[in-house]
Amino acid sequence: MWLLPVIAGMSAGPLAYQSALGFRLTLPDGFAKSAEFPRQPTAAAAPAPTGAKVVLDSVFTEGRGPAAASLAIAVVETPLVLDNSSPERVAALAIDYLHDQLDADLRIEWVERVPAGPGEAMELAGRVQVGEEDRVAQFAFVPFGNRQVVLTASLPSSRFAVLGPAVERSLASLTFDRPPSANSGRRAAVGAAIGGLVGLLVVAARYLSQRLRVS
Repeated sequence: MWLLPVIAGMSAGPLAYQSALGFRLTLPDGFAKSAEFPRQPTAAAAPAPTGAKVVLDSVFTEGRGPAAASLAIAVVETPLVLDNSSPERVAALAIDYLHDQLDADLRIEWVERVPAGPGEAMELAGRVQVGEEDRVAQFAFVPFGNRQVVLTASLPSSRFAVLGPAVERSLASLTFDRPPSANSGRRAAVGAAIGGLVGLLVVAARYLSQRLRVS
């Protein structure tokens, strides 16, 4: 299950990641791509409405053991509408996601609309207890034509002040290379092992100490 000790690849500095699905971003310093998680459909990759197809694009990790951090990128094949009810919708998705995947309760600290690449995104952060470990879970939901890109990060609370700003810059660097297509051509489900490992990945972190609120 995710958040057991992780052995991550080492990176000398920020890496520019180019997705075959048509977007790119700069990774936080020290994060490296995990070969354990190939691109494939799995509902465990990100919060999504019931019935929506979810494709795990990539997983990146940094650090080892309980202090490890992770960042997952997925594409959800349903559009994201940014309006006054967006905070309630994404909060409900995130709460249900962690409950279904880990039987864990997400204690939301804040939800708000933030800049992301050329546009805006809905960003949500909270705390989740996994065994004896206190983690910061953060999600970013980014409109992507008739789909959405969902970044999900899991950060140890003890390292949040250091990792948070770097992951936030990664979200801000997101850009789209070409008009998105709804037909990715990828099908089939992923086994429960991958679902469990990706289940607690969480995204783009902020300083919760400066934004402990729900807007």
